Amino acid sequence: MNNPKVKTVSNSIEEISHKAEGKTELNAERKSIFWKLTSPYREWRNLPNEIRTRSEKSQRNLILLHEMLIDYRLALMKANHMDPNINRDIWKEFHQAKLTHETLNEITSKKSLFMRGLKSLKRLNFEWQNLNNKQNELLGIITQAPAALKFYNLKMTYAEVKKQELMDDEYNERRFSEAYSALEMALGYVEEFINKHENSSKILEFDEARQYWSEKFKEITELHKSGRMNIEDLLKKMDSLKNVFFEAPPMAKWITDVEERYTRLVNDHDLLINMYGKSVIPTEEINETKVIINEMVPRLWMNGENTPLDRYLKQIEAFLNIHEPVLQEELAYQERHRPWSANGDAPKDADELDMLTSFVQIMINAIEARESHMGDHSKTVAKLARGTAEELQWSEQEIKYLQIAGLMHDVGKIWIPETLLTKTGPLSENEIQILRMHPYYSAKIVESIKALKDIVPWVYNHHERWDGTGYPEGLRQNEIPLGASIIAVAEAFSAMIFNRLSREPLTFDQAIAEVRAGSGKQFDPDVTEQFITAATKIRPALEELQQKGFTSLLI
Repeated sequence: MNNPKVKTVSNSIEEISHKAEGKTELNAERKSIFWKLTSPYREWRNLPNEIRTRSEKSQRNLILLHEMLIDYRLALMKANHMDPNINRDIWKEFHQAKLTHETLNEITSKKSLFMRGLKSLKRLNFEWQNLNNKQNELLGIITQAPAALKFYNLKMTYAEVKKQELMDDEYNERRFSEAYSALEMALGYVEEFINKHENSSKILEFDEARQYWSEKFKEITELHKSGRMNIEDLLKKMDSLKNVFFEAPPMAKWITDVEERYTRLVNDHDLLINMYGKSVIPTEEINETKVIINEMVPRLWMNGENTPLDRYLKQIEAFLNIHEPVLQEELAYQERHRPWSANGDAPKDADELDMLTSFVQIMINAIEARESHMGDHSKTVAKLARGTAEELQWSEQEIKYLQIAGLMHDVGKIWIPETLLTKTGPLSENEIQILRMHPYYSAKIVESIKALKDIVPWVYNHHERWDGTGYPEGLRQNEIPLGASIIAVAEAFSAMIFNRLSREPLTFDQAIAEVRAGSGKQFDPDVTEQFITAATKIRPALEELQQKGFTSLLI
C-alpha cells in the first residue's frame, strides 16, 4: 500500500473521477435548463391530441347518456310516482351537457388547433375536461336513477298508504260520530217515551230496560275506545241498537194494547167462571199464553228481538180475536146485558153536541199550536167532510160527529216523531210502519172519550182504500165505514192542494182530476162526486188557503 507507483495511479484515478463528475453535473444542469425551456412547446404540441381525445369522449358520453335516458324514461312510464325535482335536474343537465358539447365542438373546429396559442389551447382543454367530468357525474346519477326511482316509489306508496289510512280513520271517526249522535238521539227518544209511560204496562219492566240499554250504550263507547271491534261491525252493532231504541216505543204501545186486551179477556173469563161457572177458553191455552205475554214478550222487547216478538204478539192477538167475541157473547147472554151503544153516552141535544164540538176544536187548536208543522190540515179536512156529508143528506147530528172525526183523524200523530213527520227524503220500510200507526193512536185517543166511541171506526179506518190496498186492516168497498171513506177523500184532496214537504201542490182543478181518477180505486165512487160538488162550493176559500202557503204533513 506504500508503493509510490500505486499511490500515483490512485491519485490519477481520483482526479479523472472528479473531472467526470463535474462534467455530469454540468450536463444535468444544461439538460434541466433545456427541459424547462422546451416544456411549453411540448405542452402545446400535446394539447391538440388531448382536446381531440376529450371531444371524442364527450361525444361517446352523449350517445351513452341518450341511451340510458331512454331506459330511464321507460322506467318512469312503469312507475306510479316520479320525483319532479330529480327528473327535471337530469334532463336539464343532459341538455346543458349537449349544448356545451355543441358549443365547444364549434369552437374547436372553428380554427386549427395548431394555429392556436398555448393559453387558448389550455383554456379549451380545461372546458372539455370540465364537460367530461360533468358528463361522468350525470352518468353516475342516471345509473343510480332506477334504484332511486324505485326507492322514491316505495316511499311515496308508503306515504299514500299512510295518508289513506289517516283519511280512512278520519272518515270512520266521522261515521262513528254520526252514528253515535243518532244513537244518543234514539236513546233520548226511548227515555222520553219511558218517562211518559212508566205506569202504562204491568208486564214491561221499563227501569230494567233503561238500565240494560244504558249498559249497551256504554259498551259501544268502550268498544270504540279499545278498538277491539272493526268499524264496520261496530257501526252495524250501533245501527242495530238504534233500531232497538226507535222500535221500542211503537212495539211497547202494541204490547200495551195486547196486554190490555189480554188482561180484560182473562178478567172477564174469570168473572164468567166465578159468577156463572162457565168456561169458554181451555185452561191449557190460557196458561200457555200467560207464559208468552208475561215472560217471553218483555224479554224479547227489551232485547229488540222484534221478529219473534212480532210473531208472539200476533199469536196472542189471534188468540184474542178467536176468544173475545165468544166470551163477550157468553157474558152478554149470561148477564142479560146488551152490547154497549155509543148513543147511550152521546149528548142528549144539539147544544151539548155543539159544546163537545167546541171542546174538540179547542183541543185540536192547542195541539196544532204546539205541533206547528200540522198547520190547518185537520180543520180543512173537517170542513170538506162536513160539506160532503151535507151533499149526502146526512142528519145534522151525524154531520157534527163526522166533523169531530175529521178534526181528530190525525191527532195520533203526536205519538209519531216529528223528525219522521217532517222528513223530506224517502222513508224506510220501518219508518213507513211507524207512520202507519197513527190511525191506531188517533182511534185510541178518540175511544177514550165515551161520547165519541161511535166515530172510532171513522178515525181508525180513514186510510183504507176502496180496492182493499189501504191500511190498517185492508178493508175494501162496503167494508169501509162511510164516515171513514169521506174523511179519506177529504184528507187526500187536502194533501194534494197544499204544500207538501216532498212535492209542490196541485192546482184545484188538477186535484179534482186526481180524485176522479181515483174513484173506484182509492175512493168510494158514491162519495167521490158528492165530495167534488162540496169542494167546488168552497173553492175560493181553499184557494185562499193555498196562497197562504199552508203545509200539509205526510199522510
